[in-house]
Amino acid sequence: MTPLLETIGSSSARAYGLGNNPFSIVPFLASFIIVAGGGGGYSSGGGGAGGRLITIGTIVPNTTYTITIGAGGTYGASNGTNSSFGSFGTAIGGGLGAGTNNSSGVLGGSGGGSKGTFAGAGGTAGQGNPGGSGDGTSVAGGGGGGATGAGSAAGPYVSGKSPSSPGGAGGAGYTETITGNNNSWAGGGGGYGVSAGGGTSTGGGGYGGSNTPIAGSAGTPNTGGGGGGDSSNALNGGSGVILISWLTALYPGVPTITTSTYTNGTNGATTWYIIKSTGSIQF
Repeated sequence: MTPLLETIGSSSARAYGLGNNPFSIVPFLASFIIVAGGGGGYSSGGGGAGGRLITIGTIVPNTTYTITIGAGGTYGASNGTNSSFGSFGTAIGGGLGAGTNNSSGVLGGSGGGSKGTFAGAGGTAGQGNPGGSGDGTSVAGGGGGGATGAGSAAGPYVSGKSPSSPGGAGGAGYTETITGNNNSWAGGGGGYGVSAGGGTSTGGGGYGGSNTPIAGSAGTPNTGGGGGGDSSNALNGGSGVILISWLTALYPGVPTITTSTYTNGTNGATTWYIIKSTGSIQF
């Protein structure tokens, strides 16, 4: 059988922009893990993790794909923003935690944690989980939802006891196995605790603070982790991240990436890129 490039000729290959990479004329399958920005924490509830979308799609050579990395949500004010890779899919930003101006967490990729008698906010199907509820009485907050688990409820509240009501733990994040580095992303932020510790978190979510006082923490950048709940410290959500991978044999070339921050490598038969800022990519 005559090779394709021999059939069309080397000059035609160059006309396609393929003179240095004859393999890139063939469309190939790639896998995507798209993580949105985590929701901001607030004075009670932890922020929900950014939605985590896992999908596959066919890359067409000499096509430029726009990459959007969602920002983390602002403490007390906003959900995280969405992340996307071309038309292959959009991950939804994590929900804001509950606080002074809202008793219920906000819907998102994963929902924000709530306070008082309110149930945690819901997550987006296939991308995240609900936040945790309040303790029924105090301002202690539930944890934000995570990619693989719901946020825990605050409490239990015990009248006259100290500690009286711990914050709820953030929902569990997701650990990828493609790169061999076991990166953990999309964890919910821990809720604020009253005379007790704040909620813990995984997957880049922030820890909740408490009035003992112990400061909480913000979501980790480029994890989609939710910000921790804290009445004294402004804890934002972490920005999102995208992992794209493919079988090296299908595309042994090097894509052109116009984004300031990414890492890349191979793991066995797989090539991977972790993209951490907005830009574009062409194969």
